[in-house]
Amino acid sequence: MSRKYVTVMFTSNSHKEYTYLTDLDLAPDDKVIVDSPHDGFVVVTVIKVRGIPKHQLSKATKWVVQKVDTAAYEERVKKQEVIQEIKNKLAERREEMEELLIYKTLAKEDVEIKNLLDELNELENPTTLLTEGN
Repeated sequence: MSRKYVTVMFTSNSHKEYTYLTDLDLAPDDKVIVDSPHDGFVVVTVIKVRGIPKHQLSKATKWVVQKVDTAAYEERVKKQEVIQEIKNKLAERREEMEELLIYKTLAKEDVEIKNLLDELNELENPTTLLTEGN
C-alpha cells in the first residue's frame, strides 16, 4: 500500500486545511469521506495532492475513507431535469390543444364563435383555417 497525503477543506470550516493519509489516486476538487475527530464521517473537498509542507505531513494521523463518486448522482439529476422539461412542454402543448378543441367544438354550435375563430385564424395564419374539418 502506497502511503500518500492529501490536504482537504471541510465545507463547514472553509478556511482551515487538514492533511489526511490516503492510498487512493485523488485530484484537487475530488469529494472524499474522512473520519473527522469531532463529527465522524464527513464529506470534504481535496484541495492539494502535491506540494504539502513537511510540517503538515506529520499531523496526518487519520485516513481518507473513500472517494465519493458523484457521477451517478449527477446523471440522475440531469435525467430528472430533462424529464421535467419534457413534462412542461407536454403540459403547455396539452393546454393549447384543449383550448383549440374547445373552440372548435363550440364553433360547431355557435355561429359567432365560428366567425371569430375564422377571423382569428385568418389574421394569425392566412393559409390554414382553425375550423377546417368541421
